[in-house]
Amino acid sequence: MGQISDDRGHPGEMHSAFTGVNFTVVDIVVQYEAKFGEEWHPIVRYDCSHGFLHRDVMFFGNKKEKHPLDIPDFKTALLYAEQDIKDRWKWYRDRYRRRLRK
Repeated sequence: MGQISDDRGHPGEMHSAFTGVNFTVVDIVVQYEAKFGEEWHPIVRYDCSHGFLHRDVMFFGNKKEKHPLDIPDFKTALLYAEQDIKDRWKWYRDRYRRRLRK
C-alpha cells in the first residue's frame, strides 16, 4: 500500500496482500510497520491465520494482543483493515512506542 509518515517524518509502511478465487477474496494480510531508530517493527496486523479473522496488536518483545473480528467476508475485512490503519496508524505507533520505553 505504501509509506505512511507524519509531519515530523516518522516513517511507517502499510502492506496489503490477499488471495482471490473465482473473484472472491479468500485470504488477507494487512500489516502496518514503523521504524524506530534503524529497526522496523510490526505494529498491527490483520489476517486470517489460525483459522479465524483477527487483528494482532504488537508489543515489543514479540508480545501481542489478538482480537477476533466479526466481519462477514474477507473483501469487507480487507477494506476495513486498510481504512483502520490509515485512520489510526499514529495511535498504534504511539501506543507501541510508549510500551517500548517501559
